[in-house]
Amino acid sequence: MASGYIINSMSKKSIALLFLLIVAPLVIYMLWPSEEAQIRKLVRHEARAIEAEDLKEVMSKVSFSYQDQYGLSYLTIQKIMERQFQRYSDIEVDYKNLRIDIAEGDKEANVSMELSVMAKSGEDMGYLVGGDGPVHFELRLKKGGALGTWQVVEASGFMEGAGGGL
Repeated sequence: MASGYIINSMSKKSIALLFLLIVAPLVIYMLWPSEEAQIRKLVRHEARAIEAEDLKEVMSKVSFSYQDQYGLSYLTIQKIMERQFQRYSDIEVDYKNLRIDIAEGDKEANVSMELSVMAKSGEDMGYLVGGDGPVHFELRLKKGGALGTWQVVEASGFMEGAGGGL
């Protein structure tokens, strides 16, 4: 009688082990968001953080090693955003035609979109970016950090369309 209990118990353990080794990774793979979904979430997060004028959240997705063609770094971006949030209110970020190109190995990505940003200065509402129509805006992302999250390491296009109305 005891040997039947041991065999029955081992069968349950074998089934549980089999489940953990085969089924669980498959379920995790199916439920884990794709790289593209993670990047779309980052873009949405940044737009909402800018609209909420939440400097900490905006900068949370910008890499400390940020450097762009305009000579801006993480600290200068932070100061610029801080000044913009003090000067403007009711910020509205509109982006469309989002395109994501993920490099081989899923460690780098290029994101492009058409962008316009409106805001209020006093009682006047106008464009901060895209006054003559949406501007072509690009982000370069790298995946890194302890958690392997996507971060912005470079941006381009926003200076060309800046100052369209305010």
